[in-house]
Amino acid sequence: MLVITLSSLLGLVWLGQQPRDDLGVASFNVAPEVWVPYVPSDDILESTWFCPGVPATGETDVGGAVIVTNTSDQPTSARVTFLSDTAAARTKIVDVPAFDRVQVDVDAEQQGTFVATSVEILGGGGLVEQRAFYPASAGLGQSVTPCSINLSSEWYLAEGYTVDLAEQMLLLSNPSADQVVVDVSFHTASGTIEPSVYNGLPVQPYSVRVIDVGVEGGGARGEASVGVSVRAVRGALMVGRSTTADDDRRGGTSISMAAPLLADRWWFADGVKGPQASERFSVLNPTNEAVTV
Repeated sequence: MLVITLSSLLGLVWLGQQPRDDLGVASFNVAPEVWVPYVPSDDILESTWFCPGVPATGETDVGGAVIVTNTSDQPTSARVTFLSDTAAARTKIVDVPAFDRVQVDVDAEQQGTFVATSVEILGGGGLVEQRAFYPASAGLGQSVTPCSINLSSEWYLAEGYTVDLAEQMLLLSNPSADQVVVDVSFHTASGTIEPSVYNGLPVQPYSVRVIDVGVEGGGARGEASVGVSVRAVRGALMVGRSTTADDDRRGGTSISMAAPLLADRWWFADGVKGPQASERFSVLNPTNEAVTV
């Protein structure tokens, strides 16, 4: 296991697990202060999961799904809400047998550039992840990411890539009944960029807003490394990212969840080593203070 020790800054992935408080009496979606996905206790009445989004344009071999897993010995139900950037939100109830899982085809239920989901599991015990599908040279590729039990007013992405034809899309989803307003900043080798078009940006209730990080005139085009900060001045939301590149350095498509906090220590539980593999670690410091790694 690789451990990186920092001082008030952000790495890419944190897979460490912190102890959580005893939940005690039954409650609705009360989570400890940790954003790493975990299976909630069976004695809470309901748990809610938020997934960053999958493509749902209707194109061939492009789409996604959410997988709802029931970890208890009793059957349960889940309410799945589909949030789009082009259509009104809709919901679907699915039954999940004991110790089983159900896959919900997102692009079959809702259309949009990207569709995010929120999943309410009756009974609490359960786990949710999302899978995005896309065409690949070896057939159908997929990108898997866990969903989160928390929304946040701050989200960070340590690195992105907007060189040549590469695309980086921010997925801002608001699963609540109130409008969320955010400020978006880009962090590059030349400094921080705060486009006025992304200052005070509204995200409507029960919807997704998609931002092209590399759009000409309003983003960070041609950057080999660009970090992102999203701060809500009102409300809380879910933030994810979709990246697509067709070069040898970062080929393929991936969708991931941003990190809702800064920390001084980050863990990487696994990696890839071999003649055809390359692995890199990116560190983002979005603060005004210097840090030492």
